[in-house]
Amino acid sequence: METQEKQLKIELSQLEKPIKSVAFTGHREIAKYPDFSARKLYEAVENCIKLGATDFYCGMARGFDMLAGECVLSLKKLYPQIRLIAYIPYEKQYEKMNDEEIARYMHLKDNADPALSKTFFEEYTRWCMSYRNDRLAEAADTLIAFLRKEKGGTAYTVKKFVRLKGDRVIYL
Repeated sequence: METQEKQLKIELSQLEKPIKSVAFTGHREIAKYPDFSARKLYEAVENCIKLGATDFYCGMARGFDMLAGECVLSLKKLYPQIRLIAYIPYEKQYEKMNDEEIARYMHLKDNADPALSKTFFEEYTRWCMSYRNDRLAEAADTLIAFLRKEKGGTAYTVKKFVRLKGDRVIYL
């Protein structure tokens, strides 16, 4: 599978300094992927911080996005200069989440930078997720991706980012 071959395409050590901003993209159902490592996510985010990243853009979806946002908030205790920026596709994105996910979502939203975070639409639309993904790709100079499928929102975001910014993608 092509995406499996691309997973180690860029090693973090190969990224050039400075990194200013990082966006996250990944699958919602990460439990389906036994190769997912929260430790690798944490290390990738911390290494980006060490290379200068201060702004971290999170799409706020359940699964990978929320774990990435929580990782940023955890690291903010060690690196107070970093900011979590929530890019929310529509106002009630949390409606289909369970109670635990809603609590985590609200915690992330409440701790995201209020001046830079955005909610793009009041109501759900067919294109609101793609619109949010486009804004994530435009905002960051580096992308951290957990990509295991060739179709869907994560694959779309990676392709869009590569088309706009080149191949500064850290595949986990």
